[in-house]
Amino acid sequence: MNSHVCKCEPFTALADKCLEEVTKYIDKKLPDAETKESHGVFAFKTDAGEFVLNRQVPEKQMWLSSPVSGPSHFDYVQNRFYEKNKKIGLSELLEKEIDQILKQ
Repeated sequence: MNSHVCKCEPFTALADKCLEEVTKYIDKKLPDAETKESHGVFAFKTDAGEFVLNRQVPEKQMWLSSPVSGPSHFDYVQNRFYEKNKKIGLSELLEKEIDQILKQ
C-alpha cells in the first residue's frame, strides 16, 4: 500500500466536502452563474470575473483565484480552511466577495 496516498485521503475528503459546500452556496446565491466542476476544481463566473477554487493535495491546501482579491492559499486549521496572510477563512472570504458583487 502506498503510504503517500493514505496520508492524503483525509485531506481529499475534507477538500471534496469543502468544494461541495461552496458549490451549494454558489448555486443558492448565484443561481444563474455559469459553473464548471471537475476533478477537484470548481469554477464560476460572475459580473466581476471568474472565480476558481481547487484542491492542492500535495500542499494540503485549497487555492482560490478571485477576480476581487486575487490568489489565496488556505490551510486546514481548527476545522476550517484559513488564509493566514489575509487572516480570513475561505467561507468568510467568499461570502464577503459574493455579497459585494451582488450589491453592485
